[in-house]
Amino acid sequence: LNNQPAGLLSVVRDITERKQAQEAIKASDERFRQLANHIREVFLISNADKSKFIYVSPAYEEIWGQSCKSLYDSPGSWFEAIHPDDRKRVLEHTVTKQVTGEYDEIFRVIRPDGSIRWVQDRAFPIRDAAGEVYRIVGIADDTTKRKQAWDALGESEARKRAIMQAALDGIITIDHEGRMIELNSAAEKIFAHSQSKLIGENMMEVVPTSFR
Repeated sequence: LNNQPAGLLSVVRDITERKQAQEAIKASDERFRQLANHIREVFLISNADKSKFIYVSPAYEEIWGQSCKSLYDSPGSWFEAIHPDDRKRVLEHTVTKQVTGEYDEIFRVIRPDGSIRWVQDRAFPIRDAAGEVYRIVGIADDTTKRKQAWDALGESEARKRAIMQAALDGIITIDHEGRMIELNSAAEKIFAHSQSKLIGENMMEVVPTSFR
């Protein structure tokens, strides 16, 4: 009658499972960040149209030469850094292949200091319960040293072929079993057979018996 409380009703709820789930998620997030922060590849998570980045690993700064914050603030800056000769192809495949999981591109990135990095970029779609793509996960790897090594190897092979074909002496390469795997034009004339005939033949079978 005098508005004084007549009693107290208390509700107690067991939140142990919720607390355990939250701790598990926190631990999982921490393990993910430890892994992503220490791999040399760039790990990226964005929304489906790449208009917003949810996560960018620190390796981005090493390869692109720009801060992770710059990508969060300007989601299109990763694309603007791509070499103009590669940009159209990458844009087309970003739109058409990332949502299907078929995106795997190699392109050049121009860093702010003018240096160029070769990058292999792969992306995979993440779908919600309804099957709709709502996130894109990307992995970008700096393949500059590998590209330089392949280019150097190609140049070396080209020089070797030029020397072999210009040589007046017969030059033959054989494997550990004595089979011919490479020879020049002068060797073809010596043995009076074409490369297609001699490649794979045992050297001793081609040399006349009297000279073996």
